[in-house]
Amino acid sequence: MGLFRKKITEEQTNTVKRLLKEANECSRIANEAVTARVFFENYHGLEQKLRELTDYEKYGVFKGTLPSQNLNRIESNFQNDLNLFIQRSYLHLKEKTEKMDEDEARRERGKYFRSLKEYEGEFSTYNRNLLKDMEKKNG
Repeated sequence: MGLFRKKITEEQTNTVKRLLKEANECSRIANEAVTARVFFENYHGLEQKLRELTDYEKYGVFKGTLPSQNLNRIESNFQNDLNLFIQRSYLHLKEKTEKMDEDEARRERGKYFRSLKEYEGEFSTYNRNLLKDMEKKNG
């Protein structure tokens, strides 16, 4: 199998390096995100970069875990990662609103829950219910 592996061009090598760099950046940002838009854009951006990188597996340029394996892992773990994001972003919201007057805090909480509802179609039943419970507590 190794004898018949396709040769990769310098341009393709540069593309792989760029995609790896972009995938790492998307992963880092998604793991630190405290807003829904930033989390979802970067999580889905990571998926896209990994899909593109799978096209280069045939060249044997990857050591260790293959992009297709990473893609499978993040797709399988999406709801867990989403749950961690919800917890992280909610903690950030609580810390942020502690310093605000009640009206301002209520508006900020409303904005937070509205931003998450834009992506509710991607939530598991568990995460959807978690969000509803959080919202009830913060009415």
